[in-house]
Amino acid sequence: MAVLGLLSCGAGHATDDVPAFSAGLGIAATLQAGDAGPLREGEFAGGVRAITDVPYVPSAGASQRLDLYLPPHIADGRAAPLLVFIHGGGWSAGHPRALGTFADFPQVLARFAARGYAVASLGYRRSGEAPFPAALEDIHAALAWLRADAGFYAIDPNRIALWGASAGAHLAALAALNGGQPLGVKALVGWYGIYDLQRLQATPGYPAIVEASGQWLGCVPARCTAQQLAAASPIAYLAAPLPPTLLIYGDADRVVPPEQSQLFAQHLAAQGARVTLLQAPGLGHSLVGGDQAATAAGNRAALEATLRFLDREL
Repeated sequence: MAVLGLLSCGAGHATDDVPAFSAGLGIAATLQAGDAGPLREGEFAGGVRAITDVPYVPSAGASQRLDLYLPPHIADGRAAPLLVFIHGGGWSAGHPRALGTFADFPQVLARFAARGYAVASLGYRRSGEAPFPAALEDIHAALAWLRADAGFYAIDPNRIALWGASAGAHLAALAALNGGQPLGVKALVGWYGIYDLQRLQATPGYPAIVEASGQWLGCVPARCTAQQLAAASPIAYLAAPLPPTLLIYGDADRVVPPEQSQLFAQHLAAQGARVTLLQAPGLGHSLVGGDQAATAAGNRAALEATLRFLDREL
């Protein structure tokens, strides 16, 4: 079943503490630099501990590392659900410490940890380093590493959610649906993502993302075969059981077609998945609006919707 709605930028219920989750976060009017700086370990309030630049494969390259944000109750041994974030950047750029217009994205991830989630933000090999399926292999390797060390970090390996934005939403969905192994993924969150590369190629008006997808696949976009495009499209892997899914997009997106989220939700629902599709009216890619206030309101609302979804599903 699909639940369709508008992304609400208003206040929650009087007894709802979720709006406080996003209060005070710095959100700029435009996109922030994708190359985030160093993150000091253990710098967050509320007892959240950060462990940075952890290699998840032997002989890891600079991209094959993750940051962990551990909740305060890890010391008493209670297992926490795991939220895994996968950054965007057109498969060629981006950083696990950056998301859209957020001025301090590690602070966002630390707030999820303060709510009781263990959080891992992944780097992966980008198109300039290695073409598909390298990024997907890296995500699978990171998930396997997290599951193997779940006891050490007090993570519940059977309660995992994947969250990605833009190209990261594509990779999160691809990893969740084309795992090739029992990954324990119980929920999927995609912000303004790409889910059907064949459909993308046939959609006029989005040349930059079409070109980026071809570079990532290792083929000139006009000459990518149907088989190549399908192999890298989450929509081609809709077999039960499917995780509950939250999809958020802006209806004024000029970077990724809004129909990518709309059609993916329809196909998931047709296969029996529980899907929530939230449209942000007037917002573009990265939920950027006409001014800073609109951008901030949209991104805060998306965070709050994501937290409510995770609290419900995990």
